[in-house]
Amino acid sequence: MPFEDYQALLREIETTQMAPINGHPSCRKIYKMVLLLAMLERGPDAWWLPITPAESAPYFHRFLTDNDVIRELQFNDRDKQQFKYRFDEAAQRFTEKLIRTMPMTKWSGSGEIGKYDPAKDNFRFQVEIQPADHDVIFQAAHAIAKRRIQEAMPGYYLEADFDRTALDDTAYQLIAENAKILGPVERDAYLKQRVGQGKFRNRLLERFDRCVLCELQHPKLLIASHIKPWCKCAPGEHLDLDNAFILCPTHDRLFDALLISFDGQGQTLIANDLERHYHEDLRR
Repeated sequence: MPFEDYQALLREIETTQMAPINGHPSCRKIYKMVLLLAMLERGPDAWWLPITPAESAPYFHRFLTDNDVIRELQFNDRDKQQFKYRFDEAAQRFTEKLIRTMPMTKWSGSGEIGKYDPAKDNFRFQVEIQPADHDVIFQAAHAIAKRRIQEAMPGYYLEADFDRTALDDTAYQLIAENAKILGPVERDAYLKQRVGQGKFRNRLLERFDRCVLCELQHPKLLIASHIKPWCKCAPGEHLDLDNAFILCPTHDRLFDALLISFDGQGQTLIANDLERHYHEDLRR
């Protein structure tokens, strides 16, 4: 493929229009760039090939909902409210329709290289990248997408790995190295604030849509509670979904204070101190 054709591809990624966000005139919708990142998830050797709304929906939804800043700016319209925290079958169907209507069709309507095919229900970049050029074009497209997303939300800080939706401890390990100079309390707070919490909580909400004790369902109030304390987790345990469940703020506080726990069968255990205070309050 001639170099000028690669330039045309990257220029289209660089210049495709992104609409302003209602209520935030300085910010832009990033749906096109998120679709591109979903394609890039397939790696350097195939990212430009056809992708369907169904295939891109899991990445697309999780990218737009895992990060608090991105979710509240980019996924906050009235029609999206019920899909903001959990990716289930209903969210999959909604996201497919959104992808088909917004980034795929909109890009196809204004671009020469990115095209949506209604008959096959897929989007592709009409290029053929030679094997020797796979890595360099992949890296260039990825860099443009990440930069345009950050530029679309001026004044808002996004972590360096904001494009990753996978749950793993890679980011934790890198930050842990930088946090060694801190004391144990400060280090624990530093790590908990920065590593994977939005992703972790959202994946747990896909397992538990309510507090496991009182069944409170309001997603903004629900907390991802670690069974093994964060500061005592070994590598690989911090973001282990089997090491956590969803609690409301009250039960999370009780659990964190060791006033309630659970046995091997999932039955609630209540500390003697809490039970004694409960009965004393009833007698007053």
